[in-house]
Amino acid sequence: DAGDKLNTFITTYGIPEELTTDGAKEETLGTWNAVRKKYVIHQTITEPHTPQQNKTEMEIKALKRHYRRLMHNHAVPESRWDFGLKHAARIRSHVARDSLNGRTPLELLTGQTPDISDIIHFGFYDWIKYYDPTAFPSKREFLGRWLGPADHVGQALCFYIL
Repeated sequence: DAGDKLNTFITTYGIPEELTTDGAKEETLGTWNAVRKKYVIHQTITEPHTPQQNKTEMEIKALKRHYRRLMHNHAVPESRWDFGLKHAARIRSHVARDSLNGRTPLELLTGQTPDISDIIHFGFYDWIKYYDPTAFPSKREFLGRWLGPADHVGQALCFYIL
């Protein structure tokens, strides 16, 4: 639910000064509206069929292009689309942009330089060797595909592996 995600965003990053949405019901009614009112967040709704009024729509378009290129270049099966899209979004949030005066979107949001250590060692869907300590007495080294960082799971450099 969009309202729950808005609440998660607020508890993770803080209260935004303003929200711009396209007028979708999940972004104007129910939990979303209750959360927005609770934190007194001003909301602007764009005109119908004018995605250029919302910068987020342009970023979503760029994210989809990045995702398609990633999936094609690495021959990733469509069944892994969720990991591919999440990885593309993570890369885009960690890369500096001229339009942000050389800052990253995540840095602009949090005020801190993002840590890239969880995404620089492997490329998406790369073949990797991983170690399974519970496989004893059989072999412990296995071959897998790297799907990205496993946020909020295990230790700092914990990854999804297929």
